Amino acid sequence: RSSAAVSSHRPVSLGLPVAFMKKCSEQIFQTAELYSQVRLKLQNLTELTSDELREFSQSRFNGSIQERLTTQQRHQLAQKCLTQIVQFKGREISSQLYIIENCLFIIWRHLDFYFLHCIPSDEERRMLA
Repeated sequence: RSSAAVSSHRPVSLGLPVAFMKKCSEQIFQTAELYSQVRLKLQNLTELTSDELREFSQSRFNGSIQERLTTQQRHQLAQKCLTQIVQFKGREISSQLYIIENCLFIIWRHLDFYFLHCIPSDEERRMLA
C-alpha cells in the first residue's frame, strides 16, 4: 500500500514556493486596494451615507436596537468597525509579506546550496578525464 502511494507521489519542487509567492502577491494587491478604500472611508467618516451607517449598525446589532441609535452613535460604531477592518487588513498584508519573504529565503537557500555543492555533469567529466 505504501509503495503505491510513494510511486504516485511527485517530489516537491521549487514550483511550490514560487506558486505561494505568486498567490500572495496577487492577494496583497487586492488587500491593499481594500485597505486604501477603507482608510479613505475612515478619514471621511462624516461623508458616509445613511445606508453605509445602517450597514455598520446591522453588522453589530439586531433590528430593534439599531433603530434607536443616534447619528452620532452610528458614526462612532462605523469608526470602530472601520478601524478594526484597517487593522485586520494591515495584519493580513504583513502576513502575506512574511510568506513571500520566507519563500524567497527557501529559494535562495536552495540555489545557494546548488551553486556551491553541485557540479554540472560536463565539468565533472572534464575533471575526471
